Amino acid sequence: VLSSVLTISASAQTEDITKQFNDAYRTFQSLNQEGKSKESLEFAKKALDLAQSLFDENSETTAALSYNYALNLMDVGQQKESAREFSKTVKIYTQVFGRDSESLSSVYFDEGRANLPINRGKSGRAFERGIKIIGDIYGTSSLNFADVNVQAGIILSE
Repeated sequence: VLSSVLTISASAQTEDITKQFNDAYRTFQSLNQEGKSKESLEFAKKALDLAQSLFDENSETTAALSYNYALNLMDVGQQKESAREFSKTVKIYTQVFGRDSESLSSVYFDEGRANLPINRGKSGRAFERGIKIIGDIYGTSSLNFADVNVQAGIILSE
C-alpha cells in the first residue's frame, strides 16, 4: 500500500512540474515573440531548470532550452552569462547531435558572438569550429562554406 501511495504522489508531483514547465515555456515563447527579451528571461531560465526534473540532461529538449536561454541572455546584454550557458549548450549538443552535426555549428557561431566582447580568442575558436563543421559537411568549395566564412569575418571585424 505504501508503494502505491508513493507512486501516486510521485506521479502527481511530476504532473505539477510538467504543468509549471509548460506554463513557463509558453510564457517565454510568447514574451520572446513580442520582442520582450528582458521579461522572457526569467521564464526561459525557469523552463530550463524545470526541464532538468523532466528530461534527460542530454536530451534534444534540454539542448534546445539551453540554447534558447543562452540566446536570451545574449539578447539582453548579459554576455558573460550567455558565454557560460553556451559552453554548457555546446556540451549538450555534442552529446545529443554529435560533434560533426550542422546543429552544433550554429551553436558554435552563437557562442562566438557571445564571447566576442569578453574573450576574442575563445570567440575566434568557436567560429573556427563552426566553420570546420560546415566545411566537412558541404566541402570547402561550397557556397555554404564561403558564406559562413564571410559572416564570421564580418562579425569578428566589428
